[in-house]
Amino acid sequence: MRPEGRSRDAILRAGIAAGVLGAALKVGYLVLAAIVHGKPPLLALRPLGATFRGEDVVLAGLGSFLYGLLVLALACAIFGALFAALLPADFELGGAAVIGMGYGLFVMSFLSSAVLPEVNPVLRSRMPALGGSWVVAAALWGAMLGFVPRLRRRAEGRSA
Repeated sequence: MRPEGRSRDAILRAGIAAGVLGAALKVGYLVLAAIVHGKPPLLALRPLGATFRGEDVVLAGLGSFLYGLLVLALACAIFGALFAALLPADFELGGAAVIGMGYGLFVMSFLSSAVLPEVNPVLRSRMPALGGSWVVAAALWGAMLGFVPRLRRRAEGRSA
């Protein structure tokens, strides 16, 4: 494989890995936030199952819930890969995390205003139930993207 092919592959793998790890952090935080607010632990996560499927599936069971988590992980992986493609490889962890937090807030703003009203109005209408927890979760996801340069260097075979 040519060097530029390896580099593209490393960028993609780093972005996907950081995006999915960030999604796990986001899910954990949202569960914890729901508990702190005295709400059911899966309050923020159940509506994810309505993405592209409609309101009827919000309480449909485990399959719908897992579908929603898969959609979240996929979206986080895609936006993580885009972040990795935009961020220079030589960024340090702290700087990349701060830029990632801003990116995470931008992605959340874009999705909640332009995408969710069309593909999942149920989730969009239920986001305020946990106060600013979705905003914090987006920032945490973005902070996790700060690991992209390190993961990229490791995937390219350079010291992390």
